[in-house]
Amino acid sequence: MIQLHRRTFVLPWVCRWALLGVALLVSSVAPAGGTWFPSARMAPPLVESVFSVSQRLSAKIDRRFSDTEVTAPFGSFGQVDFSGSKLRTLQQSYGQMTRGTELRMNSENSPVAVCGPTKLLNEMVCLNQNSGEVLSRLPIPGSVSAAPLFHKGSWIVATTKGFVFRASGISEQGAPVLGMENLAFWGASSRDRMSYLREFYRQSESSGAVSDGEGAPSGATSSRSQALEFVQVGWNWYLWSSSEFVGHLEVLGSRIIGLTANQFVYAIDFDSGEIAWAQRVGTDEDLRIQSQALAVSANHVIVGSSVGQLQFLNPTTGQLDWQVELNAEASDRFKGITAKPLVMGQRVLVSAVSGETKLINERSKQVEWTLPVGSFASGRRLGDSVYLGASTGELLKVDLQSGKVQKRKILSRSEPVASLQELESLRLLLVALVDGSVHVLDSESLETVQQFASQGTFEGEFFGSDSAGQYCITTKKGYLRCFSQLKSR
Repeated sequence: MIQLHRRTFVLPWVCRWALLGVALLVSSVAPAGGTWFPSARMAPPLVESVFSVSQRLSAKIDRRFSDTEVTAPFGSFGQVDFSGSKLRTLQQSYGQMTRGTELRMNSENSPVAVCGPTKLLNEMVCLNQNSGEVLSRLPIPGSVSAAPLFHKGSWIVATTKGFVFRASGISEQGAPVLGMENLAFWGASSRDRMSYLREFYRQSESSGAVSDGEGAPSGATSSRSQALEFVQVGWNWYLWSSSEFVGHLEVLGSRIIGLTANQFVYAIDFDSGEIAWAQRVGTDEDLRIQSQALAVSANHVIVGSSVGQLQFLNPTTGQLDWQVELNAEASDRFKGITAKPLVMGQRVLVSAVSGETKLINERSKQVEWTLPVGSFASGRRLGDSVYLGASTGELLKVDLQSGKVQKRKILSRSEPVASLQELESLRLLLVALVDGSVHVLDSESLETVQQFASQGTFEGEFFGSDSAGQYCITTKKGYLRCFSQLKSR
């Protein structure tokens, strides 16, 4: 009886140790934070980094799994990548955008600067995207409202108080250098400083230097130069609008293109800060929007409106050349275009929030095909196929030429797709759902390769590049979640 009693206890403990060994073996192979499907690939392709920054801006870094807590209400982060000897500028923007310029650096291992809003009033934070280290926290007039843009050695920053400014000073890590004078935006006199800047700007408006109407205003910037000298904020130039800029900024030649919440498109001269033109693209009934529906092509500024109109504006004058209407028979509630149009040479892929996606030929002004698919996310292209993330939670692979659906995969029956990102070198797709889950799919078969659990609902779209080896996306809870290829040890 005693021997039988001992055996009944020995066997379960042996099983437990065996199971523990199997678990340790699996955990040493599986990537942190993600579920790996070994039948799909021989090795887990991606690892997630999530950086966390508290209000005191102290970073919490884990060995292979790191998370950055930065509040980004509009998914608005701008990034400068100092990989190698080239400076690449990347920006989060409901559809990915890459701008580049040459800049020689001393180190081949220079960090990546990522700048965006924080939980604190009148502050912008810049992080090292690779480590989560805080590079700088900068006082600004308001919070970041559109993704900061780095272009030709300068940062362009738009804030919730309606200010847009250019700062040409940058640190070795790529973060803006604004000067000690900006500390006043953290003090008791911050409102006075903003009032001075607004008043001087109104004076320049009344002298005819700036206009919110159609056409190209002209005039000196003496009033604003006096304001900059008076408040000593260390900017090259600034402008002020009664409505903040949203989404992201684009570059077209020597001009910065931006969209405001009251549906004006602005063309701003990069060197002087003068408004070349401003064009209203929405209606008086809908004055406040949060949109990423702005893109540029070789011949047009392309913008989607809240009533489903994709407008092609003359880049020199801002005048409407022509437009295409989506969901003509739908109610205004479902007609809006909020995703960034995908420009592919002379073709433009655009989706309304619900019900319709069109491929438009910019040269012929004809619609090549239409699909009954609505989306909040910009489409992506790989080879001869385009990928659509539907507002119904479905992913579609579509033949670019014919518009025929080649494959489809249901990822959720209740959560819309928030963002898509192709990883061309790995033949993978990153698919983020609004609920915060991320699916890694094989681009050919749409088979699930990897899956990452939710850490809060997403806002914005992926930004990054294959050359940088990393793509990031922000959440409403203030996390910057980055995904990169798992490197061998």
